[in-house]
Amino acid sequence: MPDAFQLKALPVGHVWLAVSFGDALEDRLAVLASRPFALRAAGPLTWLIVGDDPRSFAEAERALAPEGALIDLSRGRVRYEIEGPGARAKLATGTAVDLTPSAFPEGAACETMFNHISVHLTRTGADRFEILVGRSFAESLWRELTE
Repeated sequence: MPDAFQLKALPVGHVWLAVSFGDALEDRLAVLASRPFALRAAGPLTWLIVGDDPRSFAEAERALAPEGALIDLSRGRVRYEIEGPGARAKLATGTAVDLTPSAFPEGAACETMFNHISVHLTRTGADRFEILVGRSFAESLWRELTE
């Protein structure tokens, strides 16, 4: 069945927003990433660090000072994973992002909309995507993805 996909909620883990005060910090941030694609672009000189495991926020915050700051978004975001041969087609029903592998390869990430809901989307595998959504919109997004 080509339109098949699975949707699941991921562990709370950690979702941190890193902001630079002027210099690119990717090298310093990469050491805080606990798995592939954990460090994600979120805007100019802004990144998300995402993972399944709870980590020491204070330790990570000290690693960035004084060139950057870290903001803990963990409790304010819900993480979903959509996976399967129909995942890209399902996401395409609600976003204008070109999700073809040549335009949005593994590791690509962006802020976008899924219908009326603001999300952060990352391709984490050939047919697998992770979606971050504000907690207050999580149930609405789940319904939109499963209907």
